[in-house]
Amino acid sequence: MKLNKLSLILAGVSAVLTSSAMAVTYNTSVEIDSRLGEQPLNATVIQNMEYPVLGVTDATKVGSYCLANGGANGTGFDNRTSNESNSLCPNLSPDYFRVQFSGVKGAYLDIGYSLQIQEKGGFRFSYSNGNQHVGQTSVQLSTTEGTAEYPVYSRVTLLDPTQVTDGVLDFNFDITAAYQ
Repeated sequence: MKLNKLSLILAGVSAVLTSSAMAVTYNTSVEIDSRLGEQPLNATVIQNMEYPVLGVTDATKVGSYCLANGGANGTGFDNRTSNESNSLCPNLSPDYFRVQFSGVKGAYLDIGYSLQIQEKGGFRFSYSNGNQHVGQTSVQLSTTEGTAEYPVYSRVTLLDPTQVTDGVLDFNFDITAAYQ
C-alpha cells in the first residue's frame, strides 16, 4: 500500500504542474506616418568646374598641367615657380566642381563617382593626382540643415603639342547619390 500512496502523491503533483501552465496572445497597434516622397534627395551644383583658357606656346613642355583644386597653380610640373613653359595656367586658380546634396536631416548617402582618364586634342583630363578616380563613399547629411557638399578636383595635362589646336575640349565625370 505504501507504493500506491506514493503513486497517488506523484500523480497529484503532476496534475498540479500541468494545470498551472498557460499561453496568452497579446496584440499591439503601431501607427505609421508615411512621409515618403516629402523629402526627396536633391543635388544642386554650387560651383561648376571651370578652367581658364589654357595657354600652350612653343616653350610649353609636355607634362605641363593645370589643376582645378581650389589653389593657385604657383608651381609647375617640374616643382619650379610656374610659368608658360611648365604650367598651362601659371598662378591661376581654376574652379573645382562642388555639388550640394539635400534631403532628410541626418540621413546617410552613398555617393558613387567616376572620373575616367580622357585624352583629346593633345591633352589628358584626369583626377587631380593624374589618375582616374572611381569609387564610392558615404556622407551624412547635416542634422540641422539636411545638406552635405561633395567636391571633384581635376587636372588637364599637355600630352602632345602637335595635336593642339584652338577650340574647346569637353570632358565629363559622373556622380550618383542614394540614401543608404
